[in-house]
Amino acid sequence: MTSIALFGAGGKMGYRLAKNLKGSRFNVRHVELSDAGKARLQNDLGLDCVDADTALSGAEVVVLAVPDTAIGKVAAGIVDKLAAGTIVIVLDAAAPAAGHLPVRDDLTYFVTHPCHPPIFNDETDPAAKRDFFGGVAAKQHIVSALMQGPEEHFALGEEVAKVIWAPVMRSHRVTVEQIALLEPGLSETVCASLLVVMRQAMDECVARGVPKEAARDFLLGHMNVLGAVIFEETPGVFSDACNKAIEFGIPVLMKDDWKKVLNPRRSPKASGASPDRQGADAPHISGSAGNGAATLKSTGRNHMKLTRRLTLAAFAGALSLGVAMPAFAADLIAIITPSHDNPFFKAEAVGAEAKAKELGYQTLVLVHDDDANKQSQLIDTAIGRGAKAIILDNAGSEASIAAVQKAKDAGVPSFLIDHEINATGVAVSQIVSNNYQGAQLGAEEFVKLMGEKGNYVELLGREADLNAGIRSKGYHDIIDEYPDLKMVAQQSANWSQTEGYSKMETILQANPDIKGVISGNDTMAMGAIAALQAAGRKDVIVVGFDGSNDVRDSITSSGIKATVLQPAYAQAQMAVEQADTFIKTGKGPAEEKQLMDCVLINADNAAKLETFALKN
Repeated sequence: MTSIALFGAGGKMGYRLAKNLKGSRFNVRHVELSDAGKARLQNDLGLDCVDADTALSGAEVVVLAVPDTAIGKVAAGIVDKLAAGTIVIVLDAAAPAAGHLPVRDDLTYFVTHPCHPPIFNDETDPAAKRDFFGGVAAKQHIVSALMQGPEEHFALGEEVAKVIWAPVMRSHRVTVEQIALLEPGLSETVCASLLVVMRQAMDECVARGVPKEAARDFLLGHMNVLGAVIFEETPGVFSDACNKAIEFGIPVLMKDDWKKVLNPRRSPKASGASPDRQGADAPHISGSAGNGAATLKSTGRNHMKLTRRLTLAAFAGALSLGVAMPAFAADLIAIITPSHDNPFFKAEAVGAEAKAKELGYQTLVLVHDDDANKQSQLIDTAIGRGAKAIILDNAGSEASIAAVQKAKDAGVPSFLIDHEINATGVAVSQIVSNNYQGAQLGAEEFVKLMGEKGNYVELLGREADLNAGIRSKGYHDIIDEYPDLKMVAQQSANWSQTEGYSKMETILQANPDIKGVISGNDTMAMGAIAALQAAGRKDVIVVGFDGSNDVRDSITSSGIKATVLQPAYAQAQMAVEQADTFIKTGKGPAEEKQLMDCVLINADNAAKLETFALKN
């Protein structure tokens, strides 16, 4: 019986593989660092984990189900323990193509990746129809490459690939370079970018008055029929009007040299810049069973999406052909926040929208992606749509003043949440968490957990953000009172999980003796804990700030130790209630700037946390 050592078996991707390998002809030894991952394997699948040395002893195949950026490091850590002829299987071509695998001519390197279930399929089972990723119920195709090693090893590598990605229809043999061309080039840089543009176009139609469900149904239906013709799933030709629209659209949307994005050396993955992906497309927290970021993450959008200005130019061209503008919506409240990829901002939007609808308003929910120029455009949209009020989590304490003033001048009151601006009398209210009080709570817990001594790291938020500075000051006004606590690194990770991961990796290499990390928000803290777990550093204390469900789950599984809850959902609902009062009476709150106290979340009360609120 062939023995397989499965590294990262308790992570999101590793768990999928472990589940599919269970009951196969293979003898699988499972390696997992996190306690949560080990518990998940045992509780769900009845599988026990072993240490790396035990797993590798006599293993003929090693599968690395670990984050893309950790592949090289993990491989380097085990390469000296591998017997000659061992087949090392990796699930993504980025690290191999970039030369991150250790050099050993007597090893076989095999790369495999799923194509995922195709859009055009014959699935009838409900579970298969909803298995979009594959490897659970829906049939899919796969690609595999023998990077180095004897030809006869391809058959065994492909057999393992067909088991881990099962059920498999076609198995394509390609080269590593070709897989790297397919992903991220074809699948992410091209396909995902254009899909993001299509979503932006749909959102623009919604902003111009088309009901969201109607716009979504119309777009997805046309994607189906147009895709079937373009990809020769069915015979057909486009109408003359459609062909003219394509002739107009392509040069507006696409640059003449767009095909250069297929050049692998332009890929962010080739340089290891994608720590928020595990193996093959699965969102993850490295080595844990926690929830990762959404598949279309904001970190990916930064290098994927095409210029919104060009998208709007296409709309302008279409409108110049005689497309009618929608009528204003009655009693509309606009809700504008940063990207919903961050669960905090999503909770704001959900809370505000729920309260607005409860009070009888129509809603327009938009995201500015921390882009002040985009925020200004969205406020123009809200004004143009005749919004009665704007609920805004702004894109910068200084950069947002002019946009809020513009809304006021147009007779549209703004009610700010989470982030204040450096001006008064412009917005009707500014409801923010007491960031200084919350930071002091977090710092006090951090000091306690650290035992009042040791080297630590601070991850700062976006430096232009007022909250980042307030939280850092709150931290240091407590921590600096303890001379045996020494800050050895302080870097901004811009509120980003991806940057939190990469900054933590770099800091850890320069400061291997750190004992703690205090983070300006939960998202960066999740990136930090993922990097620490990938490095096997479960001993490092991490404290965050926000109170997200992801950190709650990490706390209850002995990962992150504490966070500070700021009530995003309640803030947003309070803002809508104040907007409703103002719309009906013209009266604002007694105080423009209102602080809501934060609450410490640790192992004692984490189980009561749900969507940025504590349950009774």
